[in-house]
Amino acid sequence: MALNVYIQYKLNTSGKGLFLSRLIPALKDIGVECRFKEKGCDVCLGISKWRGSTKLPKVLRVDGVHLEPGHEAQNHAIKKSIQSADAVIFQSKFAQSKVKEVLKVKPRKEYVIYNGANPKDYENQGIDRYIGHTLISGKWERKGKERKQKNLKMMLDIAYMYCNKNPYNHFHVAGKTKLKSPHENIIMHGYLKEKELRKLIAMCDSMLNAPTVDWMPNAVVEAKVAGLKLIVNHKKCPVMKEIKEAPREAFFISNIAKQYKKVFYEVSKKKN
Repeated sequence: MALNVYIQYKLNTSGKGLFLSRLIPALKDIGVECRFKEKGCDVCLGISKWRGSTKLPKVLRVDGVHLEPGHEAQNHAIKKSIQSADAVIFQSKFAQSKVKEVLKVKPRKEYVIYNGANPKDYENQGIDRYIGHTLISGKWERKGKERKQKNLKMMLDIAYMYCNKNPYNHFHVAGKTKLKSPHENIIMHGYLKEKELRKLIAMCDSMLNAPTVDWMPNAVVEAKVAGLKLIVNHKKCPVMKEIKEAPREAFFISNIAKQYKKVFYEVSKKKN
């Protein structure tokens, strides 16, 4: 039987919106229709928290939890949403353990399903892959302020050191940031449209990522799916080890969609 999913979230340019824009067509390919209105749907998918009431069985996808002070209200909203969900999908094992520890909450049913990307997006880009060209995600500002936990400044310092050691090393910083390049071999690309970003990812052979905390960053998932070598600080940020050790296919959006479909059917109790 066909399954219709009510998505209680508006598509946007955030990481959550990017993930949904990939998940929705992948679900459609395997017979699951996604809608933004409740009528005629069998199950509701929420993102991080509920944004309205629904009588449908509820699946909540949780990113993580706020660890810094001053976000008690946001964390309370996440906790209440988890408590009212029929099932919760965490985007990493690290997120699963940390959310439950900080919020002291026990979901009714819980799953770990990674973020995903389409490997075809990084193939046949008409560009060669260059050895010694490393990608850095610079999309780490929020409302004009740098998110310090992402450690972009430190990564630029690392890149500067490597460029001074070897003139063949190049670093490509993708994303809008106020930080300036400290070396001619560190290229600040600024904001890139999706098509341009895919070409840049296809050109690089590795990615440098060193946050102090993250839950399952899209940028690293994209690099993993594209086959880049990951240079990460997995000792300080456990999810980086999780990404690095998992097989590349675990992040293919087609495989992610199959896992979501299974959860939707289990919660809706419809026959597949």
